[in-house]
Amino acid sequence: MPSFKSGELVKKVRKRKKWQQERLSFDTGCATNTLSRIENSHQKPTEEIFHSLMYTLKVPVKQFFYTYLEDQTMDIYLLCEQLNNCLEQEEIDQTIKETAEKLINELEQEKKFAEGVNLQFILSCKAQLYQKLGYEAANILPLIKAGMAITFPEFDEEDLDNKIFILEEIKLLHTKALVYSQTGDHKKAVKLLYGIKEGLIKLPEDDYEKEKKLPEILLTLSQLLIKISDFREGLKTCELGYKIALEGNRGRTIPRLLYNKALCLFHLKRNSECQSLIYQAYFGFSIFMMRKQAKQVYENAKDLFGITIETYGTHRIIDEYEPQYTPIKRGEPISFEHIGMLLAKLRVNNRMSSEELCEGICSVPTLNRIENGVRQTNVYILEALFQRLGRDINLYMNTFLSAADFEEKQIRNGIITHLVLCQYDEAKELLAKLEKSKRYQSGINLQFIKNTKAILISSQEGYSENFLKALIEGIKITRPDFDELEIGQYHLTYYEILFINNIASYYCENDKVLHGLKIYERLIESINKNCVDELEKIRTYTMILYNYSKHLGLTGRYKEAIDIIAEGEKLELRHGRIRHLDGFAINKACSYLEMGYKEESIPYFAQSYYCHAMLGEKATQENIWNYAKEKVGIAFVKV
Repeated sequence: MPSFKSGELVKKVRKRKKWQQERLSFDTGCATNTLSRIENSHQKPTEEIFHSLMYTLKVPVKQFFYTYLEDQTMDIYLLCEQLNNCLEQEEIDQTIKETAEKLINELEQEKKFAEGVNLQFILSCKAQLYQKLGYEAANILPLIKAGMAITFPEFDEEDLDNKIFILEEIKLLHTKALVYSQTGDHKKAVKLLYGIKEGLIKLPEDDYEKEKKLPEILLTLSQLLIKISDFREGLKTCELGYKIALEGNRGRTIPRLLYNKALCLFHLKRNSECQSLIYQAYFGFSIFMMRKQAKQVYENAKDLFGITIETYGTHRIIDEYEPQYTPIKRGEPISFEHIGMLLAKLRVNNRMSSEELCEGICSVPTLNRIENGVRQTNVYILEALFQRLGRDINLYMNTFLSAADFEEKQIRNGIITHLVLCQYDEAKELLAKLEKSKRYQSGINLQFIKNTKAILISSQEGYSENFLKALIEGIKITRPDFDELEIGQYHLTYYEILFINNIASYYCENDKVLHGLKIYERLIESINKNCVDELEKIRTYTMILYNYSKHLGLTGRYKEAIDIIAEGEKLELRHGRIRHLDGFAINKACSYLEMGYKEESIPYFAQSYYCHAMLGEKATQENIWNYAKEKVGIAFVKV
């Protein structure tokens, strides 16, 4: 069934073609007043009308229903994902170049990649690869033109107002802007990037493409604004990009944006504000092991800003790091005709009974109807079922929501954001709205309420008995017979993992550390055994490894802590995330210090101090400064 937000997208695609409603209505047979209600999200289109609208607008229906390309099997989609993974690397070395070329060649052998949006994907990937390799514009621009013509034949680069971009169009135009810049036409590139930026900003708040691509667009835009000496606009762009990258955990863009911000401030004669940003940028690149970028910031700081960065030995650990390209693991591909069939196949592959899969989530008859394609169900029920199977639902489908679902999803996203930013009063206000909904009185939705309330209790009382009580109540919604000894055997959902992680933390913080560590070990065992999809795994795994390594260190098991940290760092670096890298750094610093390796600990204290500053976590930053001063006699340059 089409989504609540699909009507809004229909409207934007129609407008970019400069069509009136009457034309689309005539071509599709959909009454004008019905079309108006659909476009304004007052009515959901029937599947027949929706397909007719998409066919007439020449937008593939799978742009709305699936995250993979048109009419492709899952194994082909995974090849596409691997190719995207290659092209997202910071630098294209010989290994990545050869891998990308091999994948492009494999996809070009597939008949369905000779036309349509699949061909657009190939053209986009080729253009990206050639641009990164420094090919001439004459080899790249024809690819981009051909790619845009597939889904947007009316595209006019001189008319970018109120445009929405779909599929590979964003990447194609981003690549085009980079090519313009390489040829010296920075103003033309800036104009194009502003158009892409406005198109992305117009997308719904929870749109995946917006969260993923907007920080990169803003980063490129800020760099080009600096080149044309528009430092005020560059400063605004850096600040917006930093905010969005931080909220979306797009870590690798953050140090670049901070460095660009410093450049803008320097040229605006606000030199006193630059040192803090320069340090944060250097140590941001350092914690991501980006040797070339860190070195460039170090040299530019001295030559341009007159600032000599004290590296505290971090340059040595960067020089010793050897990056390796590894494809992201997504699990074996499975063919299916509908989402229920996929659930059934995954459940059988996991050797799970219907009762085991749906316990606490839905009834067995409901699961049977879903698996047989007879019934559609609530987004959060589907999500929990996939999580128990160790899979990321977004690999298989974009879930579509009713108007009420969409509004509640926005509220949930707001609550999560406020909790991450420790804005507890704001989270409480939004939570009160959800609690009024009948759909949040039981089941999976109530579990979200319980998890939020547990966090709010912890924010006021710490690891109290009330906190533990809230956690137990929460997990027993889906695990009524929850037993700590059986955790390693459970197939866990996302929220079950969160509850168990916090139960372990409760014991560790209340002088029952060995008991808490056992729970962490069983939780890690369960995730490693059952979570086959790396993107689903990383949602919680590095957080658990961070907590586990911290408490291992507190019990004197320093070598084990360092080994666990290495595993967590590897995952965070692979995915360009920063949320736990700063925590791993402080855990590693403390472990080395306690083992008697004072000098080895200093670089990690420095990374943690400056990266907490980069994330705006001032209280933790100050604690690290005081601890390092007391224990190793180092007073970091304050930022």
